[in-house]
Amino acid sequence: MLLIVLAGLGEPGQAVFTLAGSSPGDTITSSQSVLDPPSLYDSLDGLDCAGVSQLCQEIIPTLFFEGRPDSLLNLVYYWEDTCDLAEPITRVLILGAIWDGAFDEDLYDDEIIDFLIWYGDAAREKFPRGEEVDPGQASGGVASVADFTEARDQYDAFTSSLADQLLPHTTPQSLEQFFCLFYSGETRAAWRMLEGEELKDTYLKRIYDWDLERISLERAPANFAVYGGYWIPSGNLALAGDHFLVGALVEKRQKALFGRITADILIGRSKFPYDVNMDEVTGRSDRFNAFSLLVEGGYSPLKRGSYSLDIYAGAGMEVIMPFMDEAKDEDQLNLALINFKGLVGVGYRVAMGP
Repeated sequence: MLLIVLAGLGEPGQAVFTLAGSSPGDTITSSQSVLDPPSLYDSLDGLDCAGVSQLCQEIIPTLFFEGRPDSLLNLVYYWEDTCDLAEPITRVLILGAIWDGAFDEDLYDDEIIDFLIWYGDAAREKFPRGEEVDPGQASGGVASVADFTEARDQYDAFTSSLADQLLPHTTPQSLEQFFCLFYSGETRAAWRMLEGEELKDTYLKRIYDWDLERISLERAPANFAVYGGYWIPSGNLALAGDHFLVGALVEKRQKALFGRITADILIGRSKFPYDVNMDEVTGRSDRFNAFSLLVEGGYSPLKRGSYSLDIYAGAGMEVIMPFMDEAKDEDQLNLALINFKGLVGVGYRVAMGP
């Protein structure tokens, strides 16, 4: 089967094409239909997504050859109604709109970046054709039955050639140029456009930035640490005496922001006995079993390599169990002293790992 390749743009309503394998300069101009629409839709009627996808991928090059954008659009919409939106459908909608001079960003939604990644994924070629498709095969979970037809290779080659031939007719630094670069195989050049400022005011650029931010959040480093220390109280807490403590910390960082949860345990007795008078319970104890839980958030205004300056604030509570377990038979002695606290701090961090 000959591959139809767009060689140039003719007058409105007419397209000029070259057949791959023909002699240089040989062109065919056609404005007459070679497909009878009623017969075409009779052929599509009753087919499932796999059948419609196969037929559409075989017929679409012919509709380009004939210069029939309206018939092409109707066929693609029928394909979309049958299969829902899929990468090969979005691809031809975009290229067809560029070919017809009617490109608009309403042609795609926020899955467009996932579609582009899936189209350029080398693994896409390795998956077998057929209806048993796991969407998770694709980047972003966008794989579809429409991706795995017997006509896919021919269809991919056609859209690549079409994009390559449309490329010289696009405006520099435009969305049309981006998509033609991408679908013609110059994916690195296309991604560089999207990473730069050329498309900064476009919906495509906003989606791209949103996806990068989402991926960055998902990959934000999480730290876990176990630590020890020595607690030296002052003021009213001095009667508790000094205590060794052990604790654990979980922290999540995203760029200059971070959040963490810390938990400390201080086990032992107080330096002096103290009175407990709470909820009609009066007692005296020197037992000091303290548990501290804090939630903190912070910002690193200065970062140089492995070093950073952290400013943080948090809130939490301390729980003290003043009585021994032997008192458990006396329900009135099973109580906890709870203190709520806040904190602010400044720290200097040195990252020891890579």
